[in-house]
Amino acid sequence: MYARGAIAAIALLVVACRVVPHVNYPIPPGLSASFPPSALSTRDVFTKAFCAVLSERAFDGDGWKACSEYLQMDAVPAHSPPPDLSTDYTLLLVGGFGAECFGPRGIRAFEDAAAHMKQHHGVNWESIPVAAFESSETNADEIRRKVRTLTGQRFIAIAHSKGAVDFMVALQKYSRDLERVEALITVAGAIGGSFLVDDFAALNEKVLRKLSLPCPAPRAADNGIDSMRRKNRQEYLAQVEPQWRAYSISAVSEEANTSKVLMPLWKRLRPYAREHDSHILEREAVVPGGTFLGRAKGDHWAVAMPFYGKVSEDALKVINHNKFPRPALIEAAVRVVIADLHAHP
Repeated sequence: MYARGAIAAIALLVVACRVVPHVNYPIPPGLSASFPPSALSTRDVFTKAFCAVLSERAFDGDGWKACSEYLQMDAVPAHSPPPDLSTDYTLLLVGGFGAECFGPRGIRAFEDAAAHMKQHHGVNWESIPVAAFESSETNADEIRRKVRTLTGQRFIAIAHSKGAVDFMVALQKYSRDLERVEALITVAGAIGGSFLVDDFAALNEKVLRKLSLPCPAPRAADNGIDSMRRKNRQEYLAQVEPQWRAYSISAVSEEANTSKVLMPLWKRLRPYAREHDSHILEREAVVPGGTFLGRAKGDHWAVAMPFYGKVSEDALKVINHNKFPRPALIEAAVRVVIADLHAHP
């Protein structure tokens, strides 16, 4: 089952770990992503939208706690029922590094959120499968091909982890072919790369071949690992000035709400910053020049991958913090983005 493969994968990743003192000082949401206070006004709008959405009847009976348990906020804001949601946009969903390996098991990034949007608001969506371990350039080609086959008039892309990088590269390389994509929402995106990749020189083709996942092994060169190296991502960001609208949700987890299978990675990143999700530092999860929406309080998988309810009980013993209100998180983000697009066409 999945648990065995995941544990094997994590074990391979941590062979090079060394003991480093943890960072103990906290950084406020957004500021760690180099945003001045004046640029954080949308965060308040998003927080209010999330609390309003989570309180709707569609989420009754799911046992959700107060909205402040899932999204960083100074205080629970006053909110009223949200208005009808526009159906003018089709959502495009893209998963991250290795995510496509779980597709045959019915697990795709944000699919529970998209199903909620379709059922309760009539919003259409498409999941764009990209190669699990290929480079962002290769996956950008696939994104372009898929979008060109779709009949929707306007799109909002929602991308997780490396999928955010894949979509950014696609938007930069194929701006004309993707002109119907009016906004990109990144969730725990590997925008600035990941220290995990930089630190694990052994995390290469040979290691990936040992993972117990039903996916083809990556090529020896120009694979997904290279696309997440901080050096490559930082060079890319220094050379490209985005001409599209980007909105970012970061994720930050603590030891108490990080799944057991991700804890070795969480501990590995802790020396670099308190604000991370077991894979990505918050300050490197936001598109430069984009709009910061907010900080989700969950680990890297919880904010995007709907394992809960789709894997065995044994798997859930190690993916034990996956129950997260992803549908409310994504609906709130889409509401804020559509309002912004309508206000500033």
